[in-house]
Amino acid sequence: MTQWIDNNLLEWVDSNDNQWGLGEVYTTLQISTDASYIYVATSIGLKIYDIASELEYAYVTYSGGINTVWNNDNYVFLGTSISGVKYINKTCISGSVVSPYDLVTCLNDFSDLTYYHTLTSDYIRYIHGSGDVLCMVTNSGVDVVKIDPQSYRSYTSISGAKKCFMTAAGKFYYTVSGTEWSLNRVDSCLYDWSVPDKSYTTGSGILPAGEKINDIFITENTASDGVSNTIFCATSSGVFVIDEGTECYINFTTASGLHGSSDDFTAIWADANAGLSAGKMYIGLEGYFNVVNLEDNSLYDCYGEVIIGRANEPLDNSAIVDINVS
Repeated sequence: MTQWIDNNLLEWVDSNDNQWGLGEVYTTLQISTDASYIYVATSIGLKIYDIASELEYAYVTYSGGINTVWNNDNYVFLGTSISGVKYINKTCISGSVVSPYDLVTCLNDFSDLTYYHTLTSDYIRYIHGSGDVLCMVTNSGVDVVKIDPQSYRSYTSISGAKKCFMTAAGKFYYTVSGTEWSLNRVDSCLYDWSVPDKSYTTGSGILPAGEKINDIFITENTASDGVSNTIFCATSSGVFVIDEGTECYINFTTASGLHGSSDDFTAIWADANAGLSAGKMYIGLEGYFNVVNLEDNSLYDCYGEVIIGRANEPLDNSAIVDINVS
């Protein structure tokens, strides 16, 4: 992981290259942050880093690894391949940057937090959420669960789902792979669904045929009508910024000024106020990290293994799989 500081934002970029430390070899898969810690899902478990020192503070070794991690004010949620969702109460987190603590005794079953104990599968691919409402992609569908009090669950059974994004208003988005990929929106998480309220399918409008949808990020009420959302979509054909109010969009590629060896962008993040003409977005791909000023669509900053950027620091690793800005 690498950190840059820009206008009091901490920008963490996560690579899936093998990491070595204390004799361990592992692959990083996803990151989540709060004011104190960076939570890193890896092929051998969970790593917790102290933000102030940037050193490992605690860890959980877990057979089969942790596929995905997301946190809210009280809990850190972990997705596994065979045991569903686990969580750690943040009051249980303790450690040392000199000798990191093993927090395996802090692991709890997700069922402790909700009346609904069954998901579409115990193989969890991705977790995202807002407050006490979690969206979870499994290898058999997409589940939305509100934890206690007044818990509820809604779901759809579908194969090929990859990632999801839950908004504060309760709308959520998820991607599905296939011959043609789709980015889908569901406007209420209170009911089970079989057909989403809106789908952006490759080859059927904005997104070109045959492309992969690698990552998504949503900003709320940032569309031109002041009500709808803006979608940021990293694909194998560049980055698409879509105004859901008008369905106007911009496609950013290496030909339009982004740095990269291809247009297969793997990770995306955006400022909370970002839209077609406001804020910044943060884009990752093999060997490069781009920051775009959306007010004029200019390249604000760029980092690579030999490009040091505004913070006078290069990338530590090449293959960026996740970005987190706090």
